[in-house]
Amino acid sequence: TFTAVGFYTVRMDVTDINGCSYTEHRQVQVHALPQASFTYTAGICDSTMTFVSNSIDTAGAVAMYVWSYGDGVTDTIYAPDSTATHKYMLTGTYGVALHIVDINGCESDYSDTIERSPCIIADYSYSDTVCQNNTILFTDRSTCNQPIEQWEWNWGDGSAVETFDTLTGPVAHTFTQAGTFNVVLTVSTTMATQTVSDNAVYNVTVLPGPLAGF
Repeated sequence: TFTAVGFYTVRMDVTDINGCSYTEHRQVQVHALPQASFTYTAGICDSTMTFVSNSIDTAGAVAMYVWSYGDGVTDTIYAPDSTATHKYMLTGTYGVALHIVDINGCESDYSDTIERSPCIIADYSYSDTVCQNNTILFTDRSTCNQPIEQWEWNWGDGSAVETFDTLTGPVAHTFTQAGTFNVVLTVSTTMATQTVSDNAVYNVTVLPGPLAGF
């Protein structure tokens, strides 16, 4: 094993059973190892990842890129191409590995963990002032790259959860007690036969209502 790059003269001496000997000299060039590396990008709500190699090879040029995406799928790409795209069918955490081979046959590996977030983002808005016993309108602001199939509102005040298969406008709710409540909107859709969901949680502060009298 050579621990440094450079040229080395290797000598081998051989002697047979009759005592005859011979010496062979050969020059060996040790190349620097390439350094595999990559970056990746994805849309805010997109299951397709783009991987870009930024590997370094000071002794030659990278000839082959082998991408392993962590879900059982691999791609082999040859220079000059070095970019790969992959679509994940399910959300989750994946270990992505890049194996490179340069023109000298030297190899290097690099791996990173990526998170494939759901192709759906839950969000909602409501009026800034929320008063006890007043009807409050909650407006869905969720986004998805395909139609949302279900909206579920959990008001956090002990009232019944409300579920909608279609949503044509703001949802009304009345808080009968003052306090701070965790209002959760869960939106869901189906992607590749799997249900994917996302939650939006906000602390809604309900102000005590005045008591009129005369």
